[in-house]
Amino acid sequence: MAQYKAMEGFDKMDQKELTGYLYQLNEQLRYMFDNLTPEDNYSNQALTKYLEDEKRVASLKFDLDGLKVEVSDFEKNTNAKFKVTDSKIEMKVTKGTVSSEISLESGQVTISGNRLVVNSTNFKLDASGNATFSGTVKGATITGSHIRCKGGAFEADEDAVYIGGFYTFDTSRGQYLGTGDQSTGMGDNDLYCFWTGWDGTGNISDTKPQRILDHYGCVLSPSNAYAQELYLNHPVFSGKTHYWGVAETIQDIYDRLDDLESRS
Repeated sequence: MAQYKAMEGFDKMDQKELTGYLYQLNEQLRYMFDNLTPEDNYSNQALTKYLEDEKRVASLKFDLDGLKVEVSDFEKNTNAKFKVTDSKIEMKVTKGTVSSEISLESGQVTISGNRLVVNSTNFKLDASGNATFSGTVKGATITGSHIRCKGGAFEADEDAVYIGGFYTFDTSRGQYLGTGDQSTGMGDNDLYCFWTGWDGTGNISDTKPQRILDHYGCVLSPSNAYAQELYLNHPVFSGKTHYWGVAETIQDIYDRLDDLESRS
């Protein structure tokens, strides 16, 4: 504990002695304040402040355990606390039954509350949960969200992924990427790897050409291709009055064979 004892007889000193005494006094004061220990020099009452009126209460306590500040307003039903220890800083604001808290420790920062608002240059988060940020997101897994890019050219949610006019969907036969009306699409089902021109009235589960072509314009599977007509780019078709399809060509061959048979 730092103590100071005044020197007696200083009123009888001449100017030189008084100057030396004042210098000594200054050094003693410097030493005293450098070695001041509040716990030894102040009472607990001096380290604790408590103020109140009819509506409000404010308290401050400072000791070896840390610093604690608390303010309450009974009329507004609000309370704010601030506490500092050697290993933790805690802040809490309460209004009625609603509260927000911040806790800072060496290993983590914890924020608890109904809403979180962030307003910085590169990251903004409003009270509704809408976030705007710049930079790169690395090593993240996003679940239970809706992502929308390029004016809706790409969208993803828990149910489907939308790419342009296509979207993913699941059926009992497999996973598919198709148009909104499923008239065109592709999937992992061996029967229908790719299809176009579905009329929306049949779900064909076999490989009978007639049943497939009654409902689809074109279907490709790993082993077969089904189409209403096929057009080939080959010199054999040059000079024709129009671009012939395979079916038309085969029909023309049959007609010519019939004509030859009728002449024989």
